[in-house]
Amino acid sequence: MKAVLYGDMHGTPLDGIINVIAAEDPDAVFCLGDFDTVEVIHQQIGLEEALRAVGKTVLTVPGNHDYALIADEEFQSQQVFEDLNTSYTRLRDELREDTEACNYILRLLKTAKHTFDLDPEMPTRMPTILIHAGLDGCLSTHMTECPDFKKFMWYRLKEQEHFEKNFAKMEEAGITLMLRGHDHNPGYALKRDNHVFFTGLVSDIQLDRDTMFTITPGAYRLGHYVLIDTSSGRPIVSFRQVH
Repeated sequence: MKAVLYGDMHGTPLDGIINVIAAEDPDAVFCLGDFDTVEVIHQQIGLEEALRAVGKTVLTVPGNHDYALIADEEFQSQQVFEDLNTSYTRLRDELREDTEACNYILRLLKTAKHTFDLDPEMPTRMPTILIHAGLDGCLSTHMTECPDFKKFMWYRLKEQEHFEKNFAKMEEAGITLMLRGHDHNPGYALKRDNHVFFTGLVSDIQLDRDTMFTITPGAYRLGHYVLIDTSSGRPIVSFRQVH
């Protein structure tokens, strides 16, 4: 099984990742949300329809920006606003005025995280969660008190204690692998024998069933994505950039 993982587009057109998908011909495509513009949402809708039409698996989760634009909860993301020459208010109003895009985000919010077996054909199971942010961590970027029902779209994983808390929640849920976005720099973390290690120094890594992992592809806005290949029986995660 081969899968492409990307997210945090923040208004960046999907042409690059569409070209990657065409070249790699993956069995599955996973998207971590944070579209920001209706143009990118429509590209994603079209991409999903095309992939499902040829039997591909497609899973998408909403990001914190997607929720905030729907719920009218203003957020600060100055660099994104500058890059797009826009504002929170304009992005919110454009989404509200576009019925198809608005309904798409609302549908995502009904199933805002997915749990599944990464590849049922592997000799050993690898219970996986696709989620925008995490199951625990730091809420420093949420401007007000964050209700429990949406924390998993806002958690950041920055320090040792954040990763430890997130791995503890994964263990409680029986999850071995977390595919997550929100933090824009690529990286991964692992927990083995009660020791937690995390790094932003990315290269190809091999997953194993005795270790828990979190994989953060980095923001597609910066060209980042991840390729997952399970054909060897032990999944290999490759951190890539669109060129």
